[in-house]
Amino acid sequence: MSGGSLNYIFGQVEDAANTILIHFTTQLQRNPSPQTQNEYATMVAFSALLRQVSKALKDAEWNMSGDSSDLSEVDVLIRPADKAAALTNQLRAMINQATIVLRECELTGATYR
Repeated sequence: MSGGSLNYIFGQVEDAANTILIHFTTQLQRNPSPQTQNEYATMVAFSALLRQVSKALKDAEWNMSGDSSDLSEVDVLIRPADKAAALTNQLRAMINQATIVLRECELTGATYR
């Protein structure tokens, strides 16, 4: 049997993650206030979580359809402490990079997109 056991919902979750990231990145670019930076950081983490859920849903769907027996992404989600630490580290690195870019823009008077 080929895919579709969950109506390919993993694609919709992936799309939601992308839409959220684009929206809050645009908001941060338009208004780099502390509140917007906090919202951005929160939503980047949420988007990353949605991407992991999407991967797990895809594994589950393919497994249910007999296309794969691999449930590695599902396994990752059921060990949240390990995954949370990894996502926190990724988020910190992204925030550090965004902060550097914002400071450089402020120092040079440049605009950014």
